[in-house]
Amino acid sequence: MKILIISDLHERDIQSIVPNKILKSVDFLISAGDYNRYPYPLQSIGIYGNHDSLEEVNDKQTLINCHLKMKRIHSLKFMGVQGVFCGAKRYYKNPSWYHILESDIKIQLEKMPSVDFFITHFRAKEIFDRYHQGSQAFRDYIEQKEPKYYISGHTCADGAIERIGNTVCLNPHPCGKKRYIVLDLRTQDVRIFDINLTKI
Repeated sequence: MKILIISDLHERDIQSIVPNKILKSVDFLISAGDYNRYPYPLQSIGIYGNHDSLEEVNDKQTLINCHLKMKRIHSLKFMGVQGVFCGAKRYYKNPSWYHILESDIKIQLEKMPSVDFFITHFRAKEIFDRYHQGSQAFRDYIEQKEPKYYISGHTCADGAIERIGNTVCLNPHPCGKKRYIVLDLRTQDVRIFDINLTKI
């Protein structure tokens, strides 16, 4: 089984970045948020970012949203956290889906089971955490529940793959490129495709 993994493509079509040959070779897609060219071109699961449209999030939901819910595709288990964190004052002034409190998420994550794929838009602490602002709650979940894979987006980061204990961490954020990742679950191969964007 092969999986295409993306995040933060914003207004760029998946089809303009991922060759048709690869799209046809994968079984489904994982998104870590901030993709604004709905619908997705194939079966998709993941979470929404802070730039996804509220119409998509609240009404259309063209991907299987696993925000704080365990969802399954085949025998695989998925769970994630969408949006970004903010301070309590901003949250209560504008309690929309993309403004969430880390303290609330921490309590909910402590109750969640381990999954095969843990997907977040915001980053975990010290995992692709260039600005040292990552979530301790995400880091705790990874260290305690040991998901097989952790996928995050939102901000550009150094590197695209690392391991924390038994968890393989993947960073599909484009970082000024046309990055996407293909994961082959049968062979455990991870292929990271980085294509430099042409500046005009």
